[in-house]
Amino acid sequence: MITMYAMFLLAFFLLEVAVGVFLYVNRGQVESITRKSLTTVFDDYSNKSESHAFVDEIQHDFSCCGVDGPNYWTENNAAAIPHSCCRDDGGQGTTCSKAQAWQDGCLQKSIDLVKSTSGMLFKIIMGIAGGELVGIVFALCLASSIRNEERRQGYA
Repeated sequence: MITMYAMFLLAFFLLEVAVGVFLYVNRGQVESITRKSLTTVFDDYSNKSESHAFVDEIQHDFSCCGVDGPNYWTENNAAAIPHSCCRDDGGQGTTCSKAQAWQDGCLQKSIDLVKSTSGMLFKIIMGIAGGELVGIVFALCLASSIRNEERRQGYA
């Protein structure tokens, strides 16, 4: 039973290592993946209520506007700039003027967030993997000790 526990821990450990290697190899694609995902969500702003709420939340929380700035809304969607782009919440209505809008795009702010949190995430994952490795060693030591004790009792 304890050996089986060690095997499960080993499987999770190997899975974490595989994911870590995959993320390390593909770390250069963060910007292109983020751009594609963000553009898809922003393009669906008028069509899906989930996208609408998500985009408004991103723009408000990150103090940004559009994928690359307020021009995104006028160039790509032929729609007015949403109110969530406004610098102050004191405005009325559902739109915002270009002068009142945040000038920074949400893409760069999202990439900066991913890059700033990836180091901490890596450390957390490595800490968990290290704990699993220690658990594997202790479980195998305990299983060996139990087997040795059973053998010793056979000679008594």
